Amino acid sequence: MRPQDHPSRSRKGHYVVDLFAYRRPALLLLVMLIAGISLAGIHAVLGYFPWQARAFPSDFSWKMVSAARMLGILVVVLITTQIILAARIPVLCSLFGLHGLLRAHRILAGIIVALAMGHPLLIMASGSFTASIFTTTGLPKLVGAVAVIMLACGAGVAFFRKALAIPYHLWSTLHGPVMIIATVVIFLHIVTVGYGLGSWPARLFMLTIQGIILGTLVWSMILRPLLTHKQVWTIQSVSHPCPDVVDLHIASGTSDPWSYHAGQFAFLTFLDPHIPREAHPFTIASGPSSPGHMRFVIRQCGDFTARLSQLRPGTSVLVDGPFGVFSPFFHNRVTPRKPMVFIAGGIGITPFLAMLETLSQDPNPPSILLAWSVKTGRDLLVAQDLATFCKSIKGLQLHYFITRDASYQGCTCRMNTQRLRSLLEEWTDALVFVCGPPGMTRSTLRSLAALKFTPKQIITESFSL
Repeated sequence: MRPQDHPSRSRKGHYVVDLFAYRRPALLLLVMLIAGISLAGIHAVLGYFPWQARAFPSDFSWKMVSAARMLGILVVVLITTQIILAARIPVLCSLFGLHGLLRAHRILAGIIVALAMGHPLLIMASGSFTASIFTTTGLPKLVGAVAVIMLACGAGVAFFRKALAIPYHLWSTLHGPVMIIATVVIFLHIVTVGYGLGSWPARLFMLTIQGIILGTLVWSMILRPLLTHKQVWTIQSVSHPCPDVVDLHIASGTSDPWSYHAGQFAFLTFLDPHIPREAHPFTIASGPSSPGHMRFVIRQCGDFTARLSQLRPGTSVLVDGPFGVFSPFFHNRVTPRKPMVFIAGGIGITPFLAMLETLSQDPNPPSILLAWSVKTGRDLLVAQDLATFCKSIKGLQLHYFITRDASYQGCTCRMNTQRLRSLLEEWTDALVFVCGPPGMTRSTLRSLAALKFTPKQIITESFSL
């Protein structure tokens, strides 16, 4: 299905505005599914549910051991969930957005480490932890200790990678394999302990969990890379609108390239000997009206992007995507046409370029206000594109905020609450999209909340993974 034929746009030209309401039922269903699987595992392995007090002997030691085993089962279920969240499964990405999945991945990592550390503590509290971990009888405990240490170290490095000055490419290369090894060690611990695996429900539960993990790994490590390698694109042109910005135009090498929605992003891998062969996310800065052609406007702000100035036309590019839900055209929850406000900070203008290009082809587009905050006048790198859109989109209003350039002939101030109040006085019922650096995004969201904009009116998505 071509993007322009997607059911998210009705015959009358109505647009999607309620992404938050769309996510809540799916999120609730996901939480209920995880809880149900966890309870099923507890009952299968232990033979009783937590609330069945009569199943607990009066012995304190046995209660502690049972609680520890429950934590262990929860760890297994949540680790399975972690692997699924990190696999970029298209259905989940379309429901929650890749950033939402990765944010949940980070939160679950902390919960898993806490539960995994609580497991041996409860065992020790029961008084049954008697054998040394360095003896034959203590081997299961040694394996379990190694698993807990690997989980804690993996999560700790992920949380504090920037503080530890670990390069992204090194961390991204090692994080996945280390966590897979930790998962294998956990199952080895379960096998060596052997408790509760004598019954067929327990064996069925563990085999199901292992099957889900194996299937997810096959998808993420084998099938998805194979599909990505079939989507080999070629750089058509490279330009530099600013010294630290690269403007790329790429073309597909297939007769049926994948479709996307304006505002989404993709992972690019450049097959150039001077650039590391790593997949990095970049926003698609062009609309989907020209199948087989895409544009990316990339700011060089890191070790990897600094090398993109070496790219030349003819270089092959692997494209994995699309991802993200930062688009008014994405879901099929259609509401009557409403005005839109686009608030961009710096290079956060790129998804709005794609949206405006798509809306410029609508004979009756909604009213649009674009507020763009940059440091200096030279950072208005796509001002000419925006001027062109003003000619084709009736009712498009442009407002530039220059924060660090006193020589600029225009508004040289920050986009604070007071400025937004005067700017959005007649846009109180609009759908607001916000994209920019984390600090700017947070301050803008606080300002919008102070101006009584509701959460359902505001859509934002971080593109820093």
